Amino acid sequence: MKLVNINAINSGSCRYCTWLQQWQHFSHQQLPQFCPVLTCSRHPEVGALVQKLGDADRISYIIPLCRECAALHGEIIVVLDTTALVPVDLK
Repeated sequence: MKLVNINAINSGSCRYCTWLQQWQHFSHQQLPQFCPVLTCSRHPEVGALVQKLGDADRISYIIPLCRECAALHGEIIVVLDTTALVPVDLK
């Protein structure tokens, strides 16, 4: 799955202390052992905000990433299709 890293780590309003904690709560998944970026084998440490590439609705989602991949502001990243996307704006 192709995503755009909008690099908004722990910025804005979050129901939980961090975006990573919010992802864990709403995804109902354990933190993966490895960063979901296909070319990465580091451990995910932060929740990062991304958008689906080419989606007109521009919804922001939280995913777990390692710090190095999360720092790729504005870059297109390719993640495992099984990566849970948690919408930032949960009602």
